[in-house]
Amino acid sequence: MNYTKEWLRAYEERQAKAVRAYWRGVQTHEAGSLRPTDPKPEPTVLDGALAEEEVEGRDTRRRVTVTSYRVRLLDQDNLCIKYHIDGLRYNGIIEDDTTKHIVITERQVQVATRKEERTEIEVV
Repeated sequence: MNYTKEWLRAYEERQAKAVRAYWRGVQTHEAGSLRPTDPKPEPTVLDGALAEEEVEGRDTRRRVTVTSYRVRLLDQDNLCIKYHIDGLRYNGIIEDDTTKHIVITERQVQVATRKEERTEIEVV
């Protein structure tokens, strides 16, 4: 395929515009490295009903259960629940993902068909 000079120039301008837009959202760190301006996004889900009062002697940690329904079960280390837990933290559903704040349980259930495959996350 032969491209004209005008098409190539327009393509380069679109690419440059996209790069400028990306870097507008990045700031320079004092050590010289680059990182996004907001490493921890504001929560999009705020639900006061999820909050628990602290009672002396009672474990107030959240219980997060990630259940993976698969036709073919995965190795335990291939479930990659870290991304699910981080998503809960970024959206304000859990305060933090440390063991001080949550207890994580992961399970796998074998299903018969691919239509039944899913991942369920339960926060109690």
